Amino acid sequence: MKIEYKYREDTPFIIEFRPNDYQWNIIEETYGEKGQKLVGDLVKTNSSGTVQYIEKEFHHKSTELHVPDNVELIIEGTEVKMLVPDHVLFDFDQFALKEESKAILSEIGKTLGQFDKNMEVLIHGHTDNVGDSQYNLDLSKKRAEEVKNFLLEQSNLGNISFLTEGFGETKPIASNDDEAGQAKNRRVEIVINLR
Repeated sequence: MKIEYKYREDTPFIIEFRPNDYQWNIIEETYGEKGQKLVGDLVKTNSSGTVQYIEKEFHHKSTELHVPDNVELIIEGTEVKMLVPDHVLFDFDQFALKEESKAILSEIGKTLGQFDKNMEVLIHGHTDNVGDSQYNLDLSKKRAEEVKNFLLEQSNLGNISFLTEGFGETKPIASNDDEAGQAKNRRVEIVINLR
């Protein structure tokens, strides 16, 4: 069962089931009009002792994220995005990782290792708009795959599912009219959804 909630630092997340909130006969028959048929460790009683209900409280432990200096970290609600410029990872027009980029990806791997091991991590490749669009799309896919393959080799990340996608030049984050904007658009994004 999925339950949507808004994360708030230092605020517990509470799930409650109160049979008397429902006017359905089957609920009343199964659990009692005032929850008197509820059993188990999660059963609570209201302050007057007349109504029983189920309550489970979860306490969040905040995870501090450490990323290398040349990696941009963007947190939007439950989505965490690490933007790694392509010049940090690859030589011009190549998809094989630079030797020096492996230390940066190892650091990112340590950060990913702090999270729940059964999560999905999205790896998105992006390029600027210089050159053939199909070539750029293929290059972005290969670069995303190369990052995924390196992260999969990290011993502490075996249970994480890595999904890759190449977008080529279709999702710029800056203008492609000058070199500074093109440089920002050439990137690999590592995306975690903490929901």
